[in-house]
Amino acid sequence: MRYLLSYNRPHDHFIDIEFIADQIKGSETLVQLPSWRPGRYELGNFAKNVQKWAAYDEQGNALAFRKVSKDCWKVQTRGVKELHIRYNYYAAELNAGSSFLDETQLYVNPVNCCVFIPDRIGEACTLELALPESYKVACGMKEIGKNIFEAKDFHELADSPFIASNTLQHNLFVLDGVEFNLWFQGECKPEW
Repeated sequence: MRYLLSYNRPHDHFIDIEFIADQIKGSETLVQLPSWRPGRYELGNFAKNVQKWAAYDEQGNALAFRKVSKDCWKVQTRGVKELHIRYNYYAAELNAGSSFLDETQLYVNPVNCCVFIPDRIGEACTLELALPESYKVACGMKEIGKNIFEAKDFHELADSPFIASNTLQHNLFVLDGVEFNLWFQGECKPEW
């Protein structure tokens, strides 16, 4: 499964998200957006930030779907080999548990905005970011290519917030054999 995140007008705070799942089986597929906030132990209504949700097959043909709960969609997938879900996510709340986009940074908590297929939650996935060339990315997931990250399953993805910006500052140090990465965003002047 793959996730592609991009944006065109950061001042509008909308992240364009495409979720791609191959090996689709069955005539219907459930697609879920999380509602639980890990670390905060509370429910979140992330679906309120979703707009222009649409489903397509591998040829780009629109697929019928219906919303079955506040954060779950049922897509008609008879004969579909690869499912593409495209939507926009409004990211205008800058705090530790939300997602945020403006002209200077992209800060994403995947648990807010990345959908998944419930019966395939244990499968590996990749996250690809379309970013300005000057941006650096601070992320806990393994980078397998330029701005492409890999998670062993959806749980790892959901627990891996990241920030991308051209003003990120990074310092690495090792203490007792453990590597630590410190990332600062913006115009602060840490004493490394």
